[in-house]
Amino acid sequence: LGRVQVGPDCLDFYAIELERLLDPRPVPPPDSGAGGARSLRSFSFPLPPGCGPYLCTQGVGGHLTHFFPESFHAIDLRCSCRTPVLSIGDGVVKEVLESRRCGGIHAANLASWNSMSVRLDCGLIVEYLHTLPGSARVSAGDRVHRGQVLCETGDIGFAPEPHLHIELHDSNDPDGPSLPLC
Repeated sequence: LGRVQVGPDCLDFYAIELERLLDPRPVPPPDSGAGGARSLRSFSFPLPPGCGPYLCTQGVGGHLTHFFPESFHAIDLRCSCRTPVLSIGDGVVKEVLESRRCGGIHAANLASWNSMSVRLDCGLIVEYLHTLPGSARVSAGDRVHRGQVLCETGDIGFAPEPHLHIELHDSNDPDGPSLPLC
């Protein structure tokens, strides 16, 4: 699958460079809307480089929680609590949910997370999950720009450790299957 890369001794960091895995099912492009055609190159990384490195702890079709159609293409990135979450593109904040305070691997936490969603100008909705309560720096209806701090990461909901769960959806089907991030 790839090679193991060992980081500096003091970081105790290991990463595996994997081949790109593609879902064989075709994904129709979202309606381009007023923002123009979907341009994947216009997305930025959702976490600041200075707080990394970040390890992808669950990817496409992950066996812990990414086997549902709604989260199949989601990515989980390990990070410390209170790591700033950055907008991957320009858009409008659709929803901010931050009243939950419990986390851990328990069935009661399966649908009990904090999250923020942004409707991107390209016609996609990006969802950021497991955020800390009270950390939102924006509100529903606010215009946001690529790289802007939205909130902070946490371990709220079904989370074995602090991480950011990020997924994309077509704005015409926000509760439908997730879409590939790349």
